[in-house]
Amino acid sequence: MSHDFTIKLRRCLCVVLICFLVNIPVTSAHAASSEIFSGYTQISDAKGLQAIANAPDGKYVLMSDISLRGIDWYPINFNGTIDGNGHTIYDLKSTQMNSESNISVDGNDKKYETYFSGLFGQAENAVIKNLNIKACDIKISTDKNCFAAGIAGYTANTEITNCSVQGSVYLYSKNTMCGVAGITGFGYGTVTGCQADITLVIVDESDITKKCEQFLGGILASGYTDIEGCKVNIKGYASIHGFAHNGGLVGMHYIHTSDNNHAGYVRNNVVNGVISFFENNTNRRAYCSAYIGETLNSHVSNSGNTSTSFTRDERFDYTKILLPNPCNNPVYTETVTEPTCTVMGYTTFNCKTCDYSYIANYTFPAHKVGELKTEIIPTFSEYGLRRSYCTVCGQLIEEVKIPKLIYSDNSILQKTELTLSYKSKYTLSAAVAPEDAANWKVSWSSSDESIVKVNEAGELTATGRGNAVITCSMEDGTTLGECAVTVKSISGQWIIAVLIVGLILVLIVILTIIHFHTKGRKIVEKEKLRNKD
Repeated sequence: MSHDFTIKLRRCLCVVLICFLVNIPVTSAHAASSEIFSGYTQISDAKGLQAIANAPDGKYVLMSDISLRGIDWYPINFNGTIDGNGHTIYDLKSTQMNSESNISVDGNDKKYETYFSGLFGQAENAVIKNLNIKACDIKISTDKNCFAAGIAGYTANTEITNCSVQGSVYLYSKNTMCGVAGITGFGYGTVTGCQADITLVIVDESDITKKCEQFLGGILASGYTDIEGCKVNIKGYASIHGFAHNGGLVGMHYIHTSDNNHAGYVRNNVVNGVISFFENNTNRRAYCSAYIGETLNSHVSNSGNTSTSFTRDERFDYTKILLPNPCNNPVYTETVTEPTCTVMGYTTFNCKTCDYSYIANYTFPAHKVGELKTEIIPTFSEYGLRRSYCTVCGQLIEEVKIPKLIYSDNSILQKTELTLSYKSKYTLSAAVAPEDAANWKVSWSSSDESIVKVNEAGELTATGRGNAVITCSMEDGTTLGECAVTVKSISGQWIIAVLIVGLILVLIVILTIIHFHTKGRKIVEKEKLRNKD
């Protein structure tokens, strides 16, 4: 093989390799991220969130923060996937339970028909992640067995990851099974990397002989959900005539299926807060601790959990219901903090009698939008722009493109030729499109103001007889059109002019005759005087 052939072969191979590399598709980070939610239904408002009930097995993603202010939320049963995408649901308020019941069990595996409340009533085989709830305000009063929690009242084989709940859950129960929690009420699955800054209140209003089973937990009220890497700040209040199960993380952890060897875990969590409770029951259990109130699952791994400040506050005055606000019939003052351009607004409710307060009624950051003004005037060759800015921070709020100007019917003026009578007036107009092309101005000029004058509004005044040209121009000097104007006197004007001229001539003749007559008389008189002499 010759040396030249070898060189040519190498060059060909290099060219082929380069072409191959150039045509390898490269996926940008932006393109990849935009594909993450491919197949998801996007949610941006309360109506979109409520619409999940129509397709509970779907895949959903929040595209913005959502306010539920003014809505009494109906808990949705869910078995799909929802990704909060880091966004927050504000002012989740509910006084309702989902109408469908499910089975809960107590520590003796006794079954109860139970109803549930939360953002989701029941979540089975679901995935819930990256979702935040702020100003949660769930208040249930019922004669049915009930579990209520911020995310879901009931979970079965459900994964809850990287979610948070801030607010309160109240349950006034007149039946046997009752539980409240920050994240999930009753069931099993996993809760990982979640946070709860939660006030939990449960009041047993049942007949004291019922001996209710009560469960309260910062993450889980009752069940065998695996919990890891969560943070809880809890204020708990339980007024019970039956059996209390209270925990900073879990009220009671146990297996309620035949799988008694489930190696569950509650590990590496952080808990702080206080749980105040009473158990008005002669057969007292009084379960309450920082992590798990009662453990019935001997295989559960309860390890790595920490607490720097947790108080087990058991009370023995059974006549006074334990509540965050100890005042009877509290009256609140409302202090509104307005939103800024970047920070949420909210209302602070302060009790007039004691120091209890809470925050609710969040409002989204809002710019103060200024007037939409034209910054770039459109021409026949360039688009124009209107912009509005926040009057506080100066951020661009809106930008509207103004179309280029266009000629109408090949003539910018409604007339290109015009005949006027002397001293008459006429107004020309310039037809420029689009009609909303704000702030474009035209100027007018006359080639001979002794014949016709024009003002800035395009009004012509015939000042003399003859011909002149009126020109219409843009501010940038572009000529929009011309109108040839001829000024003539009308027939009536000619008659008047002739009469005036005739009258003037008659006057001149009369004056001339008078002049010569007077002069002649003087000459005659002089001659007479001379003859006398």
